[in-house]
Amino acid sequence: MTAIEVQAPSTRPWWMENAGCQGKSQLFFPPPGERPAARERRENRARKVCFECEVLADCQTYARQQRELGFWGGESE
Repeated sequence: MTAIEVQAPSTRPWWMENAGCQGKSQLFFPPPGERPAARERRENRARKVCFECEVLADCQTYARQQRELGFWGGESE
């Protein structure tokens, strides 16, 4: 008998595959107990990644519709 590998369909929106933030989640989601000055520095770095990203508008729309927490599409909650 031959085994056949089947991949499960992705539940992520298509645009996430092209997002500039992949592998950089530490910039977009705060660590526990983050202080205001550290948050400002982290979000400034995240904002730079977002503003260079080709899917910025898609990310913003998704985050607003889903009411995501964290830093999405150049915006924080």
